[in-house]
Amino acid sequence: MSKIYKNTSSRLAGVQILYSLETSGGKDLYALEDFADHLDAQLANHKDEELLRECSIEGEKPNKKFVEKLLQAVISKLSDIDESIEDSASNSSAIERMNMLMLSLLRCAIAELKYFDTPFKVVIKEYIKLASSFFNDSEVSFVNGVLDKISKESK
Repeated sequence: MSKIYKNTSSRLAGVQILYSLETSGGKDLYALEDFADHLDAQLANHKDEELLRECSIEGEKPNKKFVEKLLQAVISKLSDIDESIEDSASNSSAIERMNMLMLSLLRCAIAELKYFDTPFKVVIKEYIKLASSFFNDSEVSFVNGVLDKISKESK
């Protein structure tokens, strides 16, 4: 069994909430003045027990402050994050063609890599673990490659 890190469920919640925002209205929701209230509602409904079991994080509650900080980083640095994805994916139209869940996962991971003090190895392991719950091996390898490239550029 892989090591459990402190904010695994928070990262999962961040990815799922970002995905939910993107699929239910996109960037208009990013401008919500009551973002904290919206986040509270999303976290209250975040009870994907099967996925929590699959990620070996049953019983771990998301840390609201961490999730809020993560999502605020994604929202405030979205163009920089998306530019990093485009550069790392070696494809100028990667974002337009990318699965929305994959994009949400990469955005959260890159925000944490670039704007948090979390060690790169922890961030990469955590998001690879989450990617493994959603995607096949080739897509997980893609996530690993993008995050590895960005972490090396950020050193």
